[in-house]
Amino acid sequence: LDALALACRESAEFRQAAHLSIAGGPSADERDERRRLEAQVRALGIEHLVRFEGPIPPDQLPEFYASAGICVVPSLHESFGLVALEAMASGLPVVATRTGGMQMTVQHGASGFLVDPIDPADMAQRLLTLWRSPLMREHMGMRGARAARDYSWPVVAEQVACLYESLIRGHASSRSVPVEEAELAGT
Repeated sequence: LDALALACRESAEFRQAAHLSIAGGPSADERDERRRLEAQVRALGIEHLVRFEGPIPPDQLPEFYASAGICVVPSLHESFGLVALEAMASGLPVVATRTGGMQMTVQHGASGFLVDPIDPADMAQRLLTLWRSPLMREHMGMRGARAARDYSWPVVAEQVACLYESLIRGHASSRSVPVEEAELAGT
């Protein structure tokens, strides 16, 4: 939210064009998060730009992502980065914080930008950069969509199967000691 407010202060054109949809619901340990965010929106004076969508049903996610131009994931902690991956699969460039799994999912400079989680000025600049360059948004979106294919279930299943096979081969070979080595060890 701070990044959005900073970008709006820097560019009147961006302020006229920008709108932010916040999707999702609070987890069990964040029951007051929406109220906190709503208060922050009011304090920043960006109420007319922000809409709280609540949880989006899975069958409506493609339409939700298709309505966006950029996906922003400002998490302070993120184990995997599913939202960033879904956005990439939908062809959106992503501006995300450099936390957790997003560091592996979002390819900085290729499928989006990674920023420090406590640097709203950098996030604002990345938003403005993407907003000002439709061609960059398109190229990053295409690269993100290609990268997201690496996380499809068939690809992941194949990678896991290969990992297990290599572990089994490694375990089997470590248990069998060639005869020459066994004889040398016994002498």
